[in-house]
Amino acid sequence: MKRPSDFSSGTIQLLGRRVAFVCSRANCRRRTIGPHSSDSQVTVIGEAAHICAASPGGARYDVSMSDEERGSHDNGIWLCANCATEIDKDQSRFPVSLLRQWKEDAELEALNLLENPAYRNHRQHKEQLARFLLEAQQLRGRLSESSLPIADHNAWVDRVDVYLVEQFGQSHKVRFSDFSGMVFWGGDSDRFRMERSLDGRSRCLHEFLSELGD
Repeated sequence: MKRPSDFSSGTIQLLGRRVAFVCSRANCRRRTIGPHSSDSQVTVIGEAAHICAASPGGARYDVSMSDEERGSHDNGIWLCANCATEIDKDQSRFPVSLLRQWKEDAELEALNLLENPAYRNHRQHKEQLARFLLEAQQLRGRLSESSLPIADHNAWVDRVDVYLVEQFGQSHKVRFSDFSGMVFWGGDSDRFRMERSLDGRSRCLHEFLSELGD
């Protein structure tokens, strides 16, 4: 039996369409609609979930809301079936503020993709370059150890090289290894060479991030 606070079919469609039927959870983004084995049907694994529960006893139930508010688009978020279940199992981990932020970010991403299909790759590149920078920082923190992480450093360089060539081209790999614009002081010890490598390569990664823009 339909409750007054349940979403209408129009609201359900609106919530899904505003995020291109992609799960709104920040670290999921699973596509939730696709073909069915029958040519006349589609498979949907997403659902419109209530941010504040539709009825007392539910996750994040807000006694101050009216049934109309509970069943409105403003109180809904589009999620894959797994994430929709999870947010109601542990409401402390998934407060209202977090779900509203997911929703806002997912709708903004859908808009950016509508205007620029390369947007997601752009964001993913920035996230990966930031991870490489974090690894460089962690390696630099290990330079005080008696046994230098030379093998780990070389493996890091190789992984960054491969990524840059595959995603940006050979010119980025060349820049990643070119420290000619920097002045270094120190000797020729392994520790100094590794420090110079990490500093120079980190500078390049920062430049690549800056070139990607906002």
